[in-house]
Amino acid sequence: MKKNIFKKNQKVFDFIFGWGKIIKIVKDDYPVVVRFECGNIREYTSEGKLYKNEGNRRLFFSEIPIPDKAYKPTMWRARFNEEYFYVSTVGKVAKAKDVGDTIDDERHDVGNYFQTDDEVKESKYYIIYREKENV
Repeated sequence: MKKNIFKKNQKVFDFIFGWGKIIKIVKDDYPVVVRFECGNIREYTSEGKLYKNEGNRRLFFSEIPIPDKAYKPTMWRARFNEEYFYVSTVGKVAKAKDVGDTIDDERHDVGNYFQTDDEVKESKYYIIYREKENV
């Protein structure tokens, strides 16, 4: 396990959840626990990843600049049991069926919800995963 660069009470930024504060550091695979201003609580690795062996760093000390072209309001919503596309937590294009579940609502509300896979590739979530890591 790499050295943990995060400390309790630090202000941190995740490009999906926004700003948050580290509420505790524990000794396990996901030692960094963050409470975000949006109310979500998530656990991260000591490198700031959501998943130990997959994906890029998501937790930073400053806000990640997102190009204006990446902001596209989500207006479309799939009908019940219809497929939609989104960026997974490891930065890949994924699809799901909208069954009116909480996760479907959350993806739609934050704008990570698209009608086509091409729309996903133009989104801020997809672009961020392809940017070079900023520390």
